[in-house]
Amino acid sequence: INTVTKLLVDVGTACAEYQDRALRELPCKRLQLDEIWAFVYAKAKNVRAATAAPEIAGDVWTWTAIDADTKLIASWMVGDMVSDVLAGRADPDPGPIPVGAWAFSAAAAALHPFDQVAAAQALEKAGWVTVPGSKVRAKNGTPFSVQLVSSNSYPNQQVAEALARQLADIGVEIVVKPVPPSELVQKYLLGRHYEMALASFDVGPDPDQYSLWHSGADVNSLNFAYSRGWGLIDSDLENGRGTVDPQQRLAAYIDFQMLMADAAPAIFLYSARYDYAVSQRVHGVHINKVVEPADRFMYVTQWYVNTTG
Repeated sequence: INTVTKLLVDVGTACAEYQDRALRELPCKRLQLDEIWAFVYAKAKNVRAATAAPEIAGDVWTWTAIDADTKLIASWMVGDMVSDVLAGRADPDPGPIPVGAWAFSAAAAALHPFDQVAAAQALEKAGWVTVPGSKVRAKNGTPFSVQLVSSNSYPNQQVAEALARQLADIGVEIVVKPVPPSELVQKYLLGRHYEMALASFDVGPDPDQYSLWHSGADVNSLNFAYSRGWGLIDSDLENGRGTVDPQQRLAAYIDFQMLMADAAPAIFLYSARYDYAVSQRVHGVHINKVVEPADRFMYVTQWYVNTTG
């Protein structure tokens, strides 16, 4: 069994490296996003009761992007943050504007996909090299170690720890510092007194994110714009809120997302899902992505209860 397992790992590694080299600048017109569920040793709900379950036991989700015409899997990712930390109650959201929003740009979201090999190569090129006998990269003798401050509440601390594990795979040490939520905001986020910080925001139904990303916003507010090289992003945010024309707003916010993907002032992770309980007596329930709480009643006129029989 060990021989077979090693062969599968070796083949998988070789395939991943080949894909990273060969699948570049693909002429895809439409991508279908899907997920594949599996489990290691036992399903997540049974791990606690399982005998001698290994540390990696539980559900495993593989996220795929499939070319609708050729059926080529253009990209894929085996994710543990959404499945293990968030119990599947979230969707990957790689940009400042959520996937379900009308101004979301799929092109911007796909601009810099997950690529562990490319990330390691970029670190090497920047001078952060592997050090014999150490798991942490270093540059001129300085280890690549960064403090990540996060709320000490669930799931924020757990997400921060998952991020630390992922970055450790490419030689970056993340020291997680969990603090009370009020301290995170007052002591760290306001005034930007952090190296890295994990924060969550309710951006609402409108794509206007001026307060978060415009360099002219109040310095004492929750704002994360850079002080230099931010002119085009500022312009897009101004144009987006300065017109009521939907097409002009869409163009401004698509460009905003493309620029944000390149500037990378933040790594956008996920949008949470929330369970909505409905009585089995109620039929015809259909719910799209919910931005505002009232959105769950969008199709309430189609709900019905059998009163006969």
